[in-house]
Amino acid sequence: MLVSMTDSNQLRISGRIDAGNAAELEKQMLEECLPEMTAQCADKEITIDASGLEYISSAGLRVLLKFKKTADRPVIINNVSSEIFDIFDVTGFASIFDVRKKMREVDASGCEIIGRGGNGTVYKLDDETILKEYHGNTSLEDICKEKEYAKTCFVNGISTAISYDIVRCGENYGIVFEMIKADTVAGTIRKHPEMLDDLAAKMGRLFKQMHETELPNGALPDTAAFLKEKIRQMGKYYTPAEQELLYKLLETAGEKKGIVHGDFHTQNVMLQDGEVVLIDMADVSLGAPLIDLGISYFLFVDGAKSRPWDVERFLGISPEQALRIWDIMLRTYYETDDEAVLKEKEEQIRLFSLFKVALNPAIWPNASAQAVEAFVNTARDRLFPLLEKKY
Repeated sequence: MLVSMTDSNQLRISGRIDAGNAAELEKQMLEECLPEMTAQCADKEITIDASGLEYISSAGLRVLLKFKKTADRPVIINNVSSEIFDIFDVTGFASIFDVRKKMREVDASGCEIIGRGGNGTVYKLDDETILKEYHGNTSLEDICKEKEYAKTCFVNGISTAISYDIVRCGENYGIVFEMIKADTVAGTIRKHPEMLDDLAAKMGRLFKQMHETELPNGALPDTAAFLKEKIRQMGKYYTPAEQELLYKLLETAGEKKGIVHGDFHTQNVMLQDGEVVLIDMADVSLGAPLIDLGISYFLFVDGAKSRPWDVERFLGISPEQALRIWDIMLRTYYETDDEAVLKEKEEQIRLFSLFKVALNPAIWPNASAQAVEAFVNTARDRLFPLLEKKY
């Protein structure tokens, strides 16, 4: 068999395909596999695993083209060797199909873990590269998007880690980044606590630079659209009146749109040659800075005061250090030491921290029933009474 069906929308091609067996390939793909695939799943894109493909001639390429036209849906050709990719590229078929080169395998076992996040773990492979290995429930499509988001931010002047390629890590996927002699801000503070104030100020400046970087609509996902959908989904937990309060609060975030990181903290910022560099761009979007500030307040301040174990685990620093970093970041961000101004800003930011808590059941669909209950109760006890007075 030249072709085998591995799932309702997945095929595997192997061996050498040339004029001598192209007719057999066509029969197997169009007469045997495609009708069954259409019956099982007619609207999903088709993926062809070419890891076992040794050679393909123009006759074989024409069969693939006929298959794509007959299927009338996107066809992705995965795990293509460099030699096979060259054939697709030279013949122009790489512009017709979504052709993806075979990923190299990277084994991070025994490597130092320098960060953990909601969707993956970051390893130090050597002095020049780091690996972000994604959890198994993260799709390749989402990983490719994160790689593009990081590139968009980088070309617009934001210091982000330079990604090499997407790799396989056993059953999972990962991205390898160039980070020469770098460490997370959290790791640096653990080794050199005397650097905390300087690093916090640098983080504050980077945060502000991101928020002041304006991009065309569509360059990144829209923060407000994402949050409005999450408010809608929270209808299973909140009354229509409570949802309306959340919509009103979101409107007060302002019209200004900058780069929103969505998870800005000491494990997602690296220090490289004295410069702070962003990693973990999975949640980056284009929206109001107050949204991002509220998320970081939730991590640094609310975490330090109510979830100290989370701060040590996810931020890699002590609760006391988290509060100190937030204070310096805030002063640097707003360029003031005026306590009255800072208090006013922080009260506004705190509302958006509670806004994040209110939406957590929709943002984290795998949260436990106990966690969901805690989020909803926090919103009802601490956020909605404030919004009822405000509106």
